[in-house]
Amino acid sequence: MVSVVIVTHNRAKYLPTTIESVLKQTMADLELIIVDDGSTDNTAELVQSIDDDRIRYIYREKGDTIGAVRKFSLTQARGKYIAHIDSDDLWYADKLELQLKAMQDLQVAVCLSTYQFFHDDRIPATPAYPTPAAAQKLNILIPYLKGVFRGSAFLQNLMFERACLERIPFAEPPWDIGESVFLAKLYADHDIAYIDSPLTLIRRHQSNFTKVFHISPYYEHITSLDYYYAQGRVERRVYKN
Repeated sequence: MVSVVIVTHNRAKYLPTTIESVLKQTMADLELIIVDDGSTDNTAELVQSIDDDRIRYIYREKGDTIGAVRKFSLTQARGKYIAHIDSDDLWYADKLELQLKAMQDLQVAVCLSTYQFFHDDRIPATPAYPTPAAAQKLNILIPYLKGVFRGSAFLQNLMFERACLERIPFAEPPWDIGESVFLAKLYADHDIAYIDSPLTLIRRHQSNFTKVFHISPYYEHITSLDYYYAQGRVERRVYKN
């Protein structure tokens, strides 16, 4: 089973299409965990009106950092695999099926695909993705730290085995977000299955978290680069450049 995790806050306007894109996945063996980070809109009523026993809704009072809420949401997973999607984004209908097959074929614990943007006023159809690229087995620690994969290596493009969290905790203090550090550790410890096809659709709108500048991810990324350089995992020429 795949545990799909959504963290949301006051996104009732966008959440229904996100939920629909998860529940319509061609791989039906999933649970959908929706962690509501203190929403004051009608998110609760919206989720509770959906008649699907694969959904678990958890409300938390607002107050924790983004990283702490995401960490809590990941600990709620019961499936062997975990996939995360932001509460305003969409997946192609076969995203989970393609990623799971790639992981099983290549015998790896992590799969990464890519994404494309869409604008709020032009919601695309999301049937099965046409002619997806063949999965490749890669180690992307160095390319990730150099920034090559940084644009595509969002959580919503990943699927990984839940067992990874036993070795690599998410958002440990002092990190406010924790995603960059978690991903660097994940890529340091694992080869991945890489599908060079945009199976995730990221919505662009005025209240995007990703449109607002935050220093934390950059600081986390630099800290990871320092750490792996000190371990000898990163060459000096990469570190200096």
